Amino acid sequence: MKKLLQTLCGIMLCWGATDVCAQQEQKPALDHSVYKIWQNVGAFQLTDDGKYAAYLTNVGEGDGSVSLVDLKTSETTTVHRGSRANFSHNGKYMYFTIRPFYEQTQEAKRKKLKGDKAPKDTLGILNLKTKELVKFPALKRVEAPREAGNFMAFNIEVDKPEAPKDSVANKKKAKAKSKKEVLTLIYDFKKGVVVDTLKHIDVMAFDKQGKQLFCIAADATKQLFVYNPETRVSKVILEAHKKADIQRPIMSDDGTRIAFYANTDSTKKFDENVEIYTCRMNVENPKPVKLITNDIKGLPEGMLVSKNRAISFSKKGDRLFFGITYPIAKKDTTIKEEQLSWMYGTIRLRI
Repeated sequence: MKKLLQTLCGIMLCWGATDVCAQQEQKPALDHSVYKIWQNVGAFQLTDDGKYAAYLTNVGEGDGSVSLVDLKTSETTTVHRGSRANFSHNGKYMYFTIRPFYEQTQEAKRKKLKGDKAPKDTLGILNLKTKELVKFPALKRVEAPREAGNFMAFNIEVDKPEAPKDSVANKKKAKAKSKKEVLTLIYDFKKGVVVDTLKHIDVMAFDKQGKQLFCIAADATKQLFVYNPETRVSKVILEAHKKADIQRPIMSDDGTRIAFYANTDSTKKFDENVEIYTCRMNVENPKPVKLITNDIKGLPEGMLVSKNRAISFSKKGDRLFFGITYPIAKKDTTIKEEQLSWMYGTIRLRI
């Protein structure tokens, strides 16, 4: 009996091994073409009320998509080439980036197209109820509040208006300049429309609650101002010469103070002269005060204030956190390139 069982087990093992080998022989060999059909899903999003979900479908070599699912009816709406999807805080809209066709992007890379000649992203805003899709081409950047708010700001590139034919500017043979300009559009998710347009904005950032938009504008001068999207009123916080540097504005949780990095001295480099300004916002005429410089008491010897770490307030708003670092070593032109060794600075937390 024992020998019979051993014989049967041996036959079954041989049969199984033969079947596996046959299956392996039938599998097609993998080559580079399989990348075109490989897909994966991810970046799942859910509205706060739990009524809608969104996810992205990515393709190895091709155009992906963003899909919206009505969790009550299971209805799915798909937008091809959609990416980076987010829901508005009121749960009525989904906004996302629509990328150029994959072939267009690859062709632009082969031809090394840049600037105005390179293919641009498009902003898509989808009404979750009506499924109406609005598109804004030539997208540069999108900014939305993190925790609340009914507004969104985004930059798009548009053609500059043509100057009059008899203007002096047209008669001069100057260097060729870009025929595009960047506009900042303010979108209201309650109304579902663009409610305002700003110009010359270099940097923008919402506070956490979406009530204020910090803008750094560069035209004839460099300005930091706070824009209220609800009232469409701006307050200038700091105005300096065009070459001044202003970075990383942030507001305290209670909305009474802002802080930012700045260098208004045109004779000094920003890395060597980082200053921190604060400003009270609960007054009629807010005026910035220079709070921290490299001469601050308690700064470790040989270290400087760093602009590479975001400023942050404590929960109560009575403390300010910022970074410090060692100065970047200047390049010694007397040493050969192969003899150089890099020195890395460290950033520490300063209270």
